[in-house]
Amino acid sequence: MKIKSTLLSLSAGLFLAGSALAATSVGIVNLNSVFQNVPQGSAALASLKQELAPQVQQLQAQQQALQQKITAYNSNSANLSKKASASQKQALMTEQANLQQTVQAFQQSATQKEQDLLTSFNSSLKTASTSVAKADGVELVLSSQNALYNADSIDLTTQVVAAMQQLASTSGS
Repeated sequence: MKIKSTLLSLSAGLFLAGSALAATSVGIVNLNSVFQNVPQGSAALASLKQELAPQVQQLQAQQQALQQKITAYNSNSANLSKKASASQKQALMTEQANLQQTVQAFQQSATQKEQDLLTSFNSSLKTASTSVAKADGVELVLSSQNALYNADSIDLTTQVVAAMQQLASTSGS
């Protein structure tokens, strides 16, 4: 008898929880589509890559120059005295270590800039999604990547893109 009453209580609880969930208005947003279609997304990332390109090219040129020096050293080391060979080898190792530190610092800086860009994107996404959800009476907005199925009628992607574009135009992003 206890088992039956426990099962009935559990069934009633699940029914009530299901009823509460059924009353919740849900919206879906395709984050990839938003990222591709707003200035705060892929366009900002492309702009960042363009901004960093000269530094990347400079580091690549330094790497090539160092590689040429190493190749020249390897070709000529047999003709050098031990002291001259050791001195050149030490200079090359120091130059290589300095270049590695420069590359590492650049990578950290680039990663931080990309992280800042994504943080800004997420902030704009949250603001736009909240605005659209409130305007449409939606109580829960999910990423479409987290839904196995959703009806087109609950897709808020187009509205969120428009809201983010509006945010970008008013903030000058």
